[in-house]
Amino acid sequence: MNISKLVAPYGKSTMPILAHALVNMRQGRGTLTVTDIGTRITVRLEQSDKIDAKFLIPVKEISGKLKGTKKVMVTVTGITDGQNTCDLAKDLEINDFPLKRTMEEPVEVQIKDTSVFFDIIKQALPFCHKRKIVSEYANCLFITYGEGDTEIVASNIQNLIRFRTEAMELPENAPFRFRRYKINKNHLGGFLIPAAAAERLPQIYDRKKPLKCVVYNQEYAVFDDGTVEFTVRLPKPDMPAYEDVLQRAGCFGDEYLIIDPEAVLKDLSRFLEEHRKDKVTTVLYDRSDTMTVRHVLAMEEGVPALNYGIKRIPGTRNMDRIALIGFDLERALKVPGTDHIRWDSVGLVPIALKGSGEGYTFDIIIMPVGF
Repeated sequence: MNISKLVAPYGKSTMPILAHALVNMRQGRGTLTVTDIGTRITVRLEQSDKIDAKFLIPVKEISGKLKGTKKVMVTVTGITDGQNTCDLAKDLEINDFPLKRTMEEPVEVQIKDTSVFFDIIKQALPFCHKRKIVSEYANCLFITYGEGDTEIVASNIQNLIRFRTEAMELPENAPFRFRRYKINKNHLGGFLIPAAAAERLPQIYDRKKPLKCVVYNQEYAVFDDGTVEFTVRLPKPDMPAYEDVLQRAGCFGDEYLIIDPEAVLKDLSRFLEEHRKDKVTTVLYDRSDTMTVRHVLAMEEGVPALNYGIKRIPGTRNMDRIALIGFDLERALKVPGTDHIRWDSVGLVPIALKGSGEGYTFDIIIMPVGF
């Protein structure tokens, strides 16, 4: 465990108290805690000397001096790895360090396979917005009940990806507060975790070790592997009715074509590059009146899988209006395991793609815009 790497992101706070770590030891056992209010990391410390101590240390001291993964020891004057010592902070009140959080209505979310969970996070994050926008849902991963499995959903408004997996399990006997957001008869709520916090999970924890998650009062999610505890403050926007989007895109039908994603991606990338300089957005459909049309074949020889091109809509200014965004299709094709596609030739219905990975299946939706 590299403590300096864990706490380093918290040393950038402009608030003095948040730029410090709180060390609390009693009888040889204790914790080192850092926080930015939205998230918090607590590292458990143990040592043979039964020392009682409680003090603050600048995070930059820890990240700058304790570079290795050596065992950290606590002394009456600070913490050390045997070679470097981080000195105590001065002129700060320990009681000002924010530690309060609710511990009511605990709901344990079982993470049965940490590796699969982290793979899903990696594939889902590109479909979230990296910065705050009007819809808080677009900055989060939505973890919810599915039919016999758990669903993890990410969307940036224009695009959506839904994973279905048995690597996570939400309890059926969860309190009403946890299940209160009705989406449809098969979905009984769940919780949202900010994308920025989800991105940190694979950085903090070993994918080969068991990971525990407990949600308290739908306000905090606490991840724990026995050594490091990561607490995340959860947002509470209205839960999205994404099932409507999946239905509209035909995700529950069987009218999919098998594609070779590498071949489609290669040709699409070349097509996008040709028009990137002109700042023209590409569309996906098979109308004959496009300015430029390329043709890609499916895995089955001779079966047309995709036509895409640029269509100029009369009356638009400066730039082509679009039916679907080619760059979003490019993103979707880069998700490992994508192998099927379904779309409407008119270009006004969302495009649906699907595929699978080890321990999960997924659907991708590209929304129609511009009409």
